[in-house]
Amino acid sequence: MAGLARLGLVGCLVGVLTPMAFVASCTCLLPVAARLVDPLTRRPVMDGFEEPFPILVVKGETAWVAMVEDPLKVPPPPPGATYLVPPGEERRVERYVREHDPATPERDSGWVLQVTGKGAGRQQIELFLMGDGYWGGAYDATSTTVRPRYRKITGPGFALVFGSLATAMNLACWVSVVGGAWVFRREIRALMRAMRWP
Repeated sequence: MAGLARLGLVGCLVGVLTPMAFVASCTCLLPVAARLVDPLTRRPVMDGFEEPFPILVVKGETAWVAMVEDPLKVPPPPPGATYLVPPGEERRVERYVREHDPATPERDSGWVLQVTGKGAGRQQIELFLMGDGYWGGAYDATSTTVRPRYRKITGPGFALVFGSLATAMNLACWVSVVGGAWVFRREIRALMRAMRWP
């Protein structure tokens, strides 16, 4: 009876922990899937778009998003301001822009800032609103100039794209692990039978 109780407890634990482990591993794969499908979010800067292009402007401890009508003709920043993000302050600047954007209460989204250094005085900046989808762009910046690279735009269904990819990747991993464990267990049992019966 004690053995049956232990087996029942183990079965119950497996039944509870396995779905939790599956969901946790799928969640871990979401960022990977989002990076894999990120090129699908990119559009040419002037490919029929008449919407403004967001440019980050930093001045001292403050920052704001300037909406530029023509991304190919970005004027120099105001005196004392720069288009570069101070190294190591990306998250502070992102947080400041989110907290001080006057349009934030009107929409269910927030600014996301990603900065990649490209050498002395040069950065690649990706700035977009993330809510149900993405809206923004990426550009190369110096302290006084901006060269747009692409727009970053998706609809509200984009989460389904990388969510489905993450689920498929997760299933492939689980099938590989469970299938490998089953084959390994079968081979071990066969080896034990062979050793027991010469």
